[in-house]
Amino acid sequence: MVEPTQDPQPTEAELARVRADLAALWRTLPWSTDPSPGRTDDIGWLRAELVASPAWTTEQQAEMERLRARERELVLRLGKAA
Repeated sequence: MVEPTQDPQPTEAELARVRADLAALWRTLPWSTDPSPGRTDDIGWLRAELVASPAWTTEQQAEMERLRARERELVLRLGKAA
């Protein structure tokens, strides 16, 4: 059970840090969690190219899960403090 805090500012600051860490991690990840070949689609005058994805490593998946879990915990704590 998550206990509410009296002062939400430390929790808000940590939430901002966790979200910044998530954003930084997203920028380093391949577009697919599983291996996927690239492809090219021609849609009229538009050509869409998707590069091959090597998949996320187990370390990347674990870090994403850890950060998302911490984000949920902090959001719940802030909700109960409001």
